[in-house]
Amino acid sequence: MSDPLIGAFQENREHGQGCASPEEIWRAVAGLEGQDRTAVLVDHSIGCGDCARLWRLARQAQAESAPTPVVPIPHAANRRRWAVVAGASLAAAAALLFLVQRPPAENTLRGPAEEGITSKTGPELPRDAFLLRWTPQGPAATYRIQVTLPDLTEVDSADALTTPERLVPAPALERVPSGSEILWRVEAKRADGRSVTSPPFQTRVK
Repeated sequence: MSDPLIGAFQENREHGQGCASPEEIWRAVAGLEGQDRTAVLVDHSIGCGDCARLWRLARQAQAESAPTPVVPIPHAANRRRWAVVAGASLAAAAALLFLVQRPPAENTLRGPAEEGITSKTGPELPRDAFLLRWTPQGPAATYRIQVTLPDLTEVDSADALTTPERLVPAPALERVPSGSEILWRVEAKRADGRSVTSPPFQTRVK
């Protein structure tokens, strides 16, 4: 693994509970692991920011690098099979999707009188007016949003938003086919310092 991107893939490794080895993640991205094991790795990466970063680095490195003797790059057919596996697994685990670490449990908003985040966006939006909106979380609240494709590729993100909405830049959606699902999730920090994280929402590109 001499390519700089592959080196970055290895250097960014941080072991955690239940994390796979870099080599296994690499093989899963390449479509060289079995379907059941790949589904397990995808489900784990949904809740593990470290593994999600490795997943994205592996995809980028495999897209831009030639095959190496250590880890062969898959043929196009294998990539298509991986896309099917990843999409199916993500659909099953959509309720858990988030590419960054969740806020600590003690800071998560709870209680019947406290409203969580819900989407105020329709099921479909035009790519040149892809405005994501959600319920406000009180005066002086700030928001963080993560927008991805179903295969965990990041489309857009933003921090320290002061209004409960985000217009995804049109260039970020240029290569997204019409009818594709976009997944997005919001973390809000209220004025009292407490945080609340939304479930994943889905919006199609018109």
